[in-house]
Amino acid sequence: MKDRQIRRKPETGSIPLVSPTLHVIAMPWLVVLRYDFGFQFLRPKIIFYSLIWAFLMFAIHSYFEPAKWKAQAGLFWFLAWASTMYLLHLVKVAVLQWGSAPHDQFSGRTVIKAFRGREDSFFLWGEPMIVTAVAGLAYFLPSCRWLSQYALIAAIALFLKACINAWSRVRKVKQQVDATHDAEEGMIKVVAQKEASPTQVTIIATEGTTRKKRIKRARPD
Repeated sequence: MKDRQIRRKPETGSIPLVSPTLHVIAMPWLVVLRYDFGFQFLRPKIIFYSLIWAFLMFAIHSYFEPAKWKAQAGLFWFLAWASTMYLLHLVKVAVLQWGSAPHDQFSGRTVIKAFRGREDSFFLWGEPMIVTAVAGLAYFLPSCRWLSQYALIAAIALFLKACINAWSRVRKVKQQVDATHDAEEGMIKVVAQKEASPTQVTIIATEGTTRKKRIKRARPD
C-alpha cells in the first residue's frame, strides 16, 4: 500500500496541507505499529528531527521535575520511544537503498501477523481502533492524561489518512480506466474512418499544406 496525497490541479498553485498534517500527527504511532517503510514515507525529515529533539528534552525534563510534569510525563516518554523507533526505521531503509528497498511511498506492513496481506482494511479500521483503545486505557493511568488525549487525536488522524489513501487509489484506478476507454474509442473511430474511405487518411494528411511543387530549372550551358 502506497501513501498518497490528494493534490489540486497544477494551475491553482496550492500546497497540500491536510494530508501532510495528518501524516505528522500519526507518524509516532505508525513507527510503532508498522515496519518496512519506504524512504519518502518517512518525510518530512527536517520536521521530525526537530520534534525528536524537543521530545527528548521534554522527557528528560519530566524525569528531573516529576511534580511539575506529572500529567505530561507519559506523553513525553512515549514520544521519546517513538522517536527512537523512527530513527531505527530510517537507518534501516537508508541501508536498504543499496540493495532491494521497498517503494519510496510504501506505507509499511503491520506488525500484527494475523493481518498481514490485508493491510488496506486493517489500516483503515484496525489501527485507529487499537490507538483508541490505548487512549481509553491511558486515561486511567497516572501521568498519562496527555498521552490519552494525543492518542485519541492520532486515532482520528490515522483514520482520515487511510481514507485519503483509499480515495486516492479509487481515483487512480478510475483515471486509468478512463484513459483506456478514451484510447479504445479513438481506435474505433480510426478503424471506422478507414473502412468508410480508405483514402481519407491520405487526404487529411495532405490537405491544407502550402508546399509548392519543385520547379525544374534548365542547367546553364
